[in-house]
Amino acid sequence: MNENGHVYVITNETGRVKIGRAKNPTQRLRTLETQSGLKITKSFISPLIGNYEKAEVDLHAKYKNKRVIGEWFDVNFNEVVSDLSIMKFDSPKEVSVSDEKASSAVKQMCACIVLNDLNNFCGEDWTAELNLAKWKPIKSDVDFIVCDLEEAKNCYVDDCDEYKLGEEVDAVINSIKKSGMTLDNITGVQNIYKDIFYSYPVGEIRKYVSGEYADLVEKILGITYINENERLVNEKYRQ
Repeated sequence: MNENGHVYVITNETGRVKIGRAKNPTQRLRTLETQSGLKITKSFISPLIGNYEKAEVDLHAKYKNKRVIGEWFDVNFNEVVSDLSIMKFDSPKEVSVSDEKASSAVKQMCACIVLNDLNNFCGEDWTAELNLAKWKPIKSDVDFIVCDLEEAKNCYVDDCDEYKLGEEVDAVINSIKKSGMTLDNITGVQNIYKDIFYSYPVGEIRKYVSGEYADLVEKILGITYINENERLVNEKYRQ
């Protein structure tokens, strides 16, 4: 699969720093400015590397205590650039057209993502499956989500200058308050949480948030953890 790409570091007028990844970082930054209303004041892009996803996740883990929302952190831009510059990068991998298509298909399916953390537990293989249809929101979920989305909206608008994203979140909040958790609002909430946590491999969310909040995120996204060894044994037994 194609694992080549770049890690980028940007900051806005508030001094907040965004750490992200992209295969085409120039286009990504242009999209952030045109579609999200973001005003980028400084930017740094890594060279093309083979482990760009891991490099981004490692930086997120290092600054997890300074995370504002999603990929935004309350850190010093130059410090992050320095940390990124001294990281050990893998050389870009040669990728065939078929590998490129396979990688895209797997990412679109958003299923059966290998969990490195759980794989190290007792030497067993685990996978995480994403099932958005699984979530049936209850009142306590809704109350928490509305408060959480209010905070997310404020972070997008006040701290990150991502005005359009703030407007999208605000629209979902107002719709929930007006109509409750309709199917459209459930989808809207799930899309927001997928956007906020999209850069974290499924199952590694607890590296960045913990406790009841992590429980709720996994519940909203319908994340289920599966022991692959047990699954294979059960399948063999059924045969």
